Amino acid sequence: MAISLYLYSTWEVSSYLPIRHWFLNNGFGDVYTYGNGFFRVQIKGNALIPFFAMVSNFLYLKTQQKKYRFSEAFLLLATLFAGNFMYLIGCGFYYICAFLMQTNYLSKVRGLKNITLLFASILIVPIAVTSAVNVIEKKSTGQVSSIGTRIDQAEVLLSDMSDDVFTVLAGKGLGNTLDVTTSARDYTGNIYFELQGVYFLNQLGFIFLALYILALFYLYSKFIYFNHLGLIYLSYVGYAISNPYILDTNHIIVIITLCLLSRLIRANMLVTGKFSRNVY
Repeated sequence: MAISLYLYSTWEVSSYLPIRHWFLNNGFGDVYTYGNGFFRVQIKGNALIPFFAMVSNFLYLKTQQKKYRFSEAFLLLATLFAGNFMYLIGCGFYYICAFLMQTNYLSKVRGLKNITLLFASILIVPIAVTSAVNVIEKKSTGQVSSIGTRIDQAEVLLSDMSDDVFTVLAGKGLGNTLDVTTSARDYTGNIYFELQGVYFLNQLGFIFLALYILALFYLYSKFIYFNHLGLIYLSYVGYAISNPYILDTNHIIVIITLCLLSRLIRANMLVTGKFSRNVY
């Protein structure tokens, strides 16, 4: 957020490209604007911002402590600056499902809270829909656009593994690289794709990818016992799978956090606030 505000106050839309190249060349991430002066900032660790917004919402529901509501609002605001449309989709999916999960409780709440929620929805939904349509239009302009590049990558990766039935089922092997150049990009030697999930499919094939997913479900049932935490994890995977951080350090942090929260709940320490070292 600070970087975005700095760029807005210091750089013009027509002259900010040098600082964008500085970010890209140094491996810090990316900063860009669609021409309206609102700078999106994609830097390392951004993928955890919406995740911890959802965790803050969960903690607030469990403890009713206002500090978690504040951190939730702050992180949701930061998500708007984080420069990834999938973050917003992931958060939207989570909040809709969380609302449905809380229906029995919410149906008992009367008066001002319901009225406030109704008016907030009336105001926010049209703005959110308009913004979403605007972003999709901008990301869909041309083959080298964000969505166009992802479609190109999917076609290349799926075509690469379609040589025979064996490669479709068992993949091309871990660390497989391509020797393909399209009108959108040169993929020779690449191990980085926006659609990293499709790249995993390319390496593992349908059988081994299915076994991996089954292993995830088994580990989830063994270590994460609560549906709400499962919803958070599903929302994270939902917005991470179309990006390169589906299985990176961020993902490890997500799993550790959810497992820890699950253990704290089972030990009844989250609500009481009394923690024991033995639970970790």
